[in-house]
Amino acid sequence: MRLCLMTDSLGALPFEEMLHTSKSLGYESVEIATGNWSTAPHLDLDALLEGEKKRNEFIETMEKAGLQLEALNCSGSQLAPNEEGKAHQLVVEKTLKLAEQLNVKKIIMMSGLPGGNPNDTSPNWITTS
Repeated sequence: MRLCLMTDSLGALPFEEMLHTSKSLGYESVEIATGNWSTAPHLDLDALLEGEKKRNEFIETMEKAGLQLEALNCSGSQLAPNEEGKAHQLVVEKTLKLAEQLNVKKIIMMSGLPGGNPNDTSPNWITTS
C-alpha cells in the first residue's frame, strides 16, 4: 500500500513545487483532479489529451520527484439536469480517456444529484432550492 495525497490540498502551489512538497511530507503517490468541483490546479486536461509528449512530460516530472500517479479525480455534478451536469459529464468522459492514455486504473468521482422528475432543471436534494 502506498500513502497517497489528493493534490488539491496543495492547490496554491505550482505543479513541481506541489510534487516536491508531497514527497517531503512522506507521500509516495498522488491523486490529481481533472476538473468539475476542482479547479484542476495541477493538470490541463485538454492539453494532456491532445499530446503524447505532454503526457510523457507530466509522468516524467512526477517520477523525477519520486512519486507515482495513483488516481485521477473528476468529482462533480454530472447527473444534474442542467448545463452544469452536461459540462461535468464532458469532464468525466475526458478523464476516462486520459486515464486510459496514462494507464491509470483508479478514477475517483462523485455523481452529484439527479433531478427528481424528468422536468427538473436543478438537482433534487433537501439542501438545494
